[in-house]
Amino acid sequence: MTPYTSGENDLFDGPYLGGYMDDHGAGGSLTISGRRAGPRWGPAGEDQNRVYFYTIFPNLLLSLHPD
Repeated sequence: MTPYTSGENDLFDGPYLGGYMDDHGAGGSLTISGRRAGPRWGPAGEDQNRVYFYTIFPNLLLSLHPD
């Protein structure tokens, strides 16, 4: 649905790892149907089309989607 090379990591040091990936879903979402599950929220601009993934070691994963 979206290429994994479309973003980059912005946290490397310490017990954190993560960054963003551009959302290229046909309907603007990474849902199975490709359609948004709800209204977009959060910041405007290019962040409106990004998904953020962060790992806080040893076992917490945050997956922040704009919808």
